Amino acid sequence: MNPYNYHYYRHIRCHRRMGLFSHLIALAVGVYGGAYAVQNYQVPKLPSGSELTQRLEDYLKQYKKKSDEK
Repeated sequence: MNPYNYHYYRHIRCHRRMGLFSHLIALAVGVYGGAYAVQNYQVPKLPSGSELTQRLEDYLKQYKKKSDEK
């Protein structure tokens, strides 16, 4: 066995074991950071889901029209 591969596979095996825990930590840090940013900075509110969908559809229609003209 190549000694360089040993460390790589050991890292992969350890990462699989700690996968759920590390994902939960990342989620907690993200939620905490988002809450901090909203409380201390003027963060604009996100548009509703239907408005985002409409914007996406409009953008895709514009892109499709441009590609049809070529």
